Amino acid sequence: MDRNTFTRDELHALLVSRNAFVGHCAGFAKGVGNVLTNSYGYLERLQKASTEDFELSCSTIRPGDVFWSNYTGKVGLVLLPRQPDSITYACFRDGGTQIDPTNPRRRSHSRVSLSIDGIAHAIDDRWPDRYNELCVLDYEVRGVFCHLPIEYSTETSMGYLTPADVARAFPSHTIFQAIRGNLHPFIDPLHSETVGPATPVSAFYP
Repeated sequence: MDRNTFTRDELHALLVSRNAFVGHCAGFAKGVGNVLTNSYGYLERLQKASTEDFELSCSTIRPGDVFWSNYTGKVGLVLLPRQPDSITYACFRDGGTQIDPTNPRRRSHSRVSLSIDGIAHAIDDRWPDRYNELCVLDYEVRGVFCHLPIEYSTETSMGYLTPADVARAFPSHTIFQAIRGNLHPFIDPLHSETVGPATPVSAFYP
């Protein structure tokens, strides 16, 4: 794959200017979902995504965005791409990428050099009631967000979680409540669902 034609700082500045964070959600019963992770539970798959070398399918989330239309998971990771080539694919809609059959840690998509204008297009021209798709590898997790109530599908029924469950699964990360695309930190997620003011996107991409 050719190298992307922008710098890390330009990428982060774009995200801040668009008030958009990069989120990877565990949306369905199989979340990260491939032969390497299907044996794990809902939060366990996100734990794997947060600590291991996966290329993740993500969306940008902005103020006003809502669950299901603009992102599809009740729990997700806030990602900071570490370098320009961390963004491997960008599309203004669901690009339909799949797990690479030859390497389950990667996704199958067209691998072309991306420009900062191409990333901006994926953010700016996303349909209002849909989500876009960015594939990201080599990232840092800047927080974990959840949309209340936290419900997810299992193979036989619905599963339910609390912010305390998420906090126990990610003890080293700030836990946020996603409220119409804004991330509000839980003050004490182990004992209360009280949240503080929304955290600016610039805090994730300094």
